[in-house]
Amino acid sequence: LPRPSAENSDKAGIGVYGADYLQWMIGRHVPWAMPVLWHPRGSVLLEKHKFGFDLEVPRIRRGLKINAEVNFKQAKSSFLLRNERRRGLKRIYHVFQMLEWSTQIAKHGKRVWRAACNDYYWDMVRVVEETSSMDVKDAWERFSDVWKPIYQKLENNLEDA
Repeated sequence: LPRPSAENSDKAGIGVYGADYLQWMIGRHVPWAMPVLWHPRGSVLLEKHKFGFDLEVPRIRRGLKINAEVNFKQAKSSFLLRNERRRGLKRIYHVFQMLEWSTQIAKHGKRVWRAACNDYYWDMVRVVEETSSMDVKDAWERFSDVWKPIYQKLENNLEDA
C-alpha cells in the first residue's frame, strides 16, 4: 500500500495519504480515518473517491481502545514532561471526538453531529487555565479529575450503542 507522503509536510505539519491507503485504514476502522466518510457534501476528496465501509462495531471499539491508550500517554507526557498543557488537552479531546463520532456511527451508521464534544473541550480549557499557576503534577491530577469521568461516560455510550 502507498505510504504517507512527506511532501510539504515540513511547511504544513501534515502527511498526505493516498486514497488507497486511506481506504485501507477505513476498512480497518482506524478511528481518525473514518470521519473522512462524512465530510460535507461537495468535498473534493469524496467527489473524486468513493470509499467503501462495512460497519463492525467490535472493530471500532478495539481501534478506539488502542487509540485512546496512545493519546493518553502522549497527553500525560505533554503535560508532565514538557509542560505543554494545551497540547495534552488536545490529545484527550481527540479521544473524546473519536469516541463520540464512533458512537454516532454505531447508532446511526454515520456521523450526525460533528460538534458533539465541544462543551467538553471548553470544560477542559477552563481547568487548564485555572491550574496554570499550579505545580504541573498537581495540575495534571486536577485535569485528570475532569477528563476521566467524561471519558468513562463516552466509553459507556459506545458500549451501549
